[in-house]
Amino acid sequence: MKSIFLVIVILVLIPNTLNSFEQESPELNKIPSWIKNNAGWWANGSIDDLTFVHGIQYLIKEDIMIISYTDQNSRIETNEIPSWIKNNAGWWATNKIKDDEFITSIKWLIENDIIKIERFEPVTKINLGYDLTGHKVIFQDSKYFEKYSYQEDFNGEGFGFIWYSAKPEMNSLYSELAPNEKTVMIVPIFTSSAYWEPGFYNFYRGECTECFTTPIRYELPLTFHSSHGGVQILSILGYDYITDIEVDKKPEILKQYDKVIVLHNEYVTKKEFDAITSHPKVVYLYPNALYAEINVDYDKKTITLVKGHGYPESDISNGFNWKNDNTHPYEFDTDCNEWEFYNVDNGIMLNCYPENAIAQNIEMLKKIKEY
Repeated sequence: MKSIFLVIVILVLIPNTLNSFEQESPELNKIPSWIKNNAGWWANGSIDDLTFVHGIQYLIKEDIMIISYTDQNSRIETNEIPSWIKNNAGWWATNKIKDDEFITSIKWLIENDIIKIERFEPVTKINLGYDLTGHKVIFQDSKYFEKYSYQEDFNGEGFGFIWYSAKPEMNSLYSELAPNEKTVMIVPIFTSSAYWEPGFYNFYRGECTECFTTPIRYELPLTFHSSHGGVQILSILGYDYITDIEVDKKPEILKQYDKVIVLHNEYVTKKEFDAITSHPKVVYLYPNALYAEINVDYDKKTITLVKGHGYPESDISNGFNWKNDNTHPYEFDTDCNEWEFYNVDNGIMLNCYPENAIAQNIEMLKKIKEY
């Protein structure tokens, strides 16, 4: 367990801090239901301290809880979170205290170095579409999540992007599907960049001789080819995320997680490939992952194709010669009518491309959680 610090004066100071908040902050509306459930489970001993702290880390990383860190020298070290904090968590989970009262108390503890929370390295923010404005077009075929697009995306042939958000009436289901261990998904920023044009696919089609180097498209939304729907659905359920960039820069970051979810991470660096394939518990949710090797130039903000996908020789398919490559025939099964996970040496793999199916397939989401 990470070090926890306790200062005796908190029993006096925290109530005064709470009284300064007359109403809940708007940001508190963004608290995922799984975190409140975790608080209740932690209070009654169903989950351990580390799992509870992970939920707090999530709030900080997503800017739901804004922390102003201070340096404190006077502190008493202890290995357990004080019991009165657990009492507060239980009261919060049962709606006996308001969101802002509980969150403000946790903020005070962190800011005064009483609870020591690991400070995340900056995470590349991804465009999930939550801040888009415009005229929504709601789709009626989604039972478990609100599914919509924007008229601005309509191109006469179909919608360019499908967005998902939570349905309040489904909160109990979301709680059942929320992660029960420290799990992270790897958002495929490199693959998204490879598919945006001009890019690698112009090169493959012979339209551009220099397009095997392309910009990293930080600012553009994910697409069907880069797990746009899967990222949204798993985010709604409370799954944490990092991107290819974090894994490439700091491969050991995956060791912090009990379980790793690989999406359509088709284009990865050698360091990322090694970090994923050496992790003991991986859910390979999309086929065609870990297919082509790239290099990254962070100064120029570009990725360059190194090997794979018929490059530099036409007979090269998987750039890592990976024995578990499941591109064919599974990549092109987007219906997932006969889906199943099968075992590989460090995890499980899905036998279809779940981008269209994942929002409707509760059993698939349960399997991801339970594995």
